[in-house]
Amino acid sequence: MRQHSQSTRKQEFLVYFPYLREKQEELLSVRDGGFLSDLTIPIFEPITLSDTNQTRMEHAIQNGRRFAIIVNSAHGKPQPPRPNEAAHVVHALPPDRVLPALEIRPGTRIAQIAWFVGEFLDRRCLVVHRNHQYTSTELIQQLEPLGESVIHVTIDGGVPEEVVRQLPAQARVLLRGGFKHQPTNADYQEQSHFDDLLYTFQNRGFDGFGDFTTVRDQFQAGGGAAHTIALHLTEVAGGRILANHFISHPPHIRGNNRRKYLEAVERLVEYVSERPGFDTVGVAGFRDSWETRSNPGFGKPKRWSIQHHFEIIERELSRRGETPIM
Repeated sequence: MRQHSQSTRKQEFLVYFPYLREKQEELLSVRDGGFLSDLTIPIFEPITLSDTNQTRMEHAIQNGRRFAIIVNSAHGKPQPPRPNEAAHVVHALPPDRVLPALEIRPGTRIAQIAWFVGEFLDRRCLVVHRNHQYTSTELIQQLEPLGESVIHVTIDGGVPEEVVRQLPAQARVLLRGGFKHQPTNADYQEQSHFDDLLYTFQNRGFDGFGDFTTVRDQFQAGGGAAHTIALHLTEVAGGRILANHFISHPPHIRGNNRRKYLEAVERLVEYVSERPGFDTVGVAGFRDSWETRSNPGFGKPKRWSIQHHFEIIERELSRRGETPIM
């Protein structure tokens, strides 16, 4: 198989690949993201593949969304969905809207890669590279039947970039977590650096980029009781993305979530009202909850935060005149 050096390929495309777990609010953030274009293709790691979540995926497609589904999940409730179960879901969805994806990680066997190639031989596929030890020669041999239609996504800091550069590909994407998670919500400062990958990935020889949105790259089956409520909003500023954190007032003790939420969202509304660029669907959700003095629970603020992050990146890509890869 002929190897393609990234240095000889003209960079014509850009697309954003956020990595999400298949959970309710993540799915709804995509399904209801009417502002999303083909510049954004979320990657979902299935957690349950429940009938409800499959219906949400179908509705997202009806709303014009496209996304990838990882068929070999590492996480689940209580166990990860089986690969053949995930493959069945992928096959049932329109092939022009859904990319089958394989995540190669420590413990991924050659037989699993071969199964994926045989299962989706006639499809455009996506491969996520996470901290594995395979060489480019080994991967070229296993992935050769898929040809050059593969989109390779490498998680920054795991697999050497030169390994991915040597793989035949339609595109190569660099994915990095920008959200700086803190041990407790009370530990967040008002603002932190999120990332500049939106502006720097091309200098590193990649065609696209991704992140884990405003959610950290660590699976959690569910949340616990909140001593402090923290709301998170990203913003584009000076060639980078910043994360703003809006925290409820002390004392940081358990209980009275409505009071704590209203304290945090009041700070958020005050901040966005004084600055441009926050007229997004996600911020509108926060504003509505403040105006009605309602506590939306823990789920909806997460959805609004993700949607806002999606929308500001979409706007920046559109401003730059970027072109979808597919």
